[in-house]
Amino acid sequence: MKNIIIAAVCGTILLTACDEKAINIIQEKELELNQNDRALITAMNQFTVKLFDEVKNAEDENKNLLLSPYSAHVALSLIANGAEGDTQQAMTQTLGYAGWPMQDVNASQQKLIEGLPLVSLKNELSIANSMWINDGFQIVPDFLNTSDEYYLARASAIPFVNPQAAQTINSWVKEQTKGKIEDIIEEVNADDLLYVLNAIYFKGVWADKFNAELTKAEDFVKADGSLVRADFMRNTTDYKVFSVQGVDAVEIPYADDKFSMVLVRNNADEWNNDIDLRSIMEQSANNKRKIELILPKFTFSFERVLNNDLTNLGMGLVFDDGADFSKIIADKPAKISIVKQKAFIEVNEEGTEAAAVTSVGMQVTSAPIIPTMKFDRPFLFFIKENSSGLILFIGLVNDPTEQG
Repeated sequence: MKNIIIAAVCGTILLTACDEKAINIIQEKELELNQNDRALITAMNQFTVKLFDEVKNAEDENKNLLLSPYSAHVALSLIANGAEGDTQQAMTQTLGYAGWPMQDVNASQQKLIEGLPLVSLKNELSIANSMWINDGFQIVPDFLNTSDEYYLARASAIPFVNPQAAQTINSWVKEQTKGKIEDIIEEVNADDLLYVLNAIYFKGVWADKFNAELTKAEDFVKADGSLVRADFMRNTTDYKVFSVQGVDAVEIPYADDKFSMVLVRNNADEWNNDIDLRSIMEQSANNKRKIELILPKFTFSFERVLNNDLTNLGMGLVFDDGADFSKIIADKPAKISIVKQKAFIEVNEEGTEAAAVTSVGMQVTSAPIIPTMKFDRPFLFFIKENSSGLILFIGLVNDPTEQG
């Protein structure tokens, strides 16, 4: 059978020009979201929670995790436009918008792709999509038009018989992630049909930076009780903090408060892997108070094939021979062969740098006492855009010294 490969690249790193369809910020502009847009964001965040829980429960409890379900959602939504019947229903059900007109979904995706990079001049964000087609096959024009119009994914036809094809696609990945992720495609076969890539690229600078002179090595207690020495940053200022269902959380704003990182820890000494992320995301952390925040620096990468996770969430049909992607290629059966994500993150005194790549492969077929919040045990984090509440990244730090 022939192969269709879809890849999504995403990250919190520096803004770059992705291709002719990339969004480059000229002036700051607030997101203007209607009811449909907010409903899609809710669906995206619910997908984020479900996918992250699947991965967290399947991975080693001492392993660091990092995902951008948002990136996967965008890539899979683009592909859902090429699905028919039960295949499309399986995709839309898992992605959270079953029964919606795809045109409404596409319009909201377009608004976020175009609008998110414009919300902040002090933090840099770009989002781009591209499509790489085996020049030996004919893609349905309506699918190409939808991809270009709503997802800004301009198609390029290249000869997949050329062994340099993989390098060409991976060069795009490397460019979008500032070299943090060098490749997502191991090889391209002559019977592969296409690759779709989504890139989100963001670098956030803390609104109140940590003083590097206060950083010092201390013990971090891993989930299994073992100790590692990590560099802990310190800052004392007003943060949004809240507690819910046995966890404490603190929100660290990036410059101009357009984006934030939320840190979540158990308020008991022992790590509980069953934190209810949905209830945490629904909290409104409006109460600011002065605390001393002690947070380890961390840098790590993560990768995972997501086929089983998506199957467990209800998208298994897309990986079967009975999948129907006839709106992508009309004369050959197609199925998704692999969904893979690579990710990178660095958190230090200045801010956050991270990158992720999702690939989806388709196969045809004092004074007062100041309280302290110290993150010296495993903790969750997520990075969000504040006006919409959209979660861009989500992760778990089990060992801040792990490079990955």
